[in-house]
Amino acid sequence: MKPFFFLGLFLLLSACSSDKVSQDLYQTTEIGKTKRILPCTVISTREVMIRESGSGDKGEAIGFIVGALATSENNDSPLVRYLGGLLGGAAGRHASDNLNERAGVEYTVLLASGEERQLIQDIQDGESILSQGQACRLQVSGDLNRVLPATHYPDAVKRPRKTTFSD
Repeated sequence: MKPFFFLGLFLLLSACSSDKVSQDLYQTTEIGKTKRILPCTVISTREVMIRESGSGDKGEAIGFIVGALATSENNDSPLVRYLGGLLGGAAGRHASDNLNERAGVEYTVLLASGEERQLIQDIQDGESILSQGQACRLQVSGDLNRVLPATHYPDAVKRPRKTTFSD
């Protein structure tokens, strides 16, 4: 019984760690860093599921060990322990995959330059998925990019005042 408790605890803790990127969620490492904003239009959206990379491998390994240990308590047969490990590994992978999946959206956008870009993005509770033809902004910063709605952007702005030097 003890191994099952530790398996459940491990899977729960591993599900809590992720690097989610959405319209409204920023990481502390992004504070104070500038990002390039590219005007664009949504060509297509598609709801997808996002799974943490490698999460199933951890669950499978732990499930195998727990399954093998659980079957060894009442049986000395190596074949039974091995089968218990296989069943435990399959159950661990399935549980880990389900715990580490979340909803997301696949955006394909057309930049003002004519270039198409596609990215996968998390969707948090309360965020709306942008629709085809909607104006948006692609926020670009190294490897971290996100599609943002452009509804709060004005259609026109005055050119910024330029400061000149006087000697």
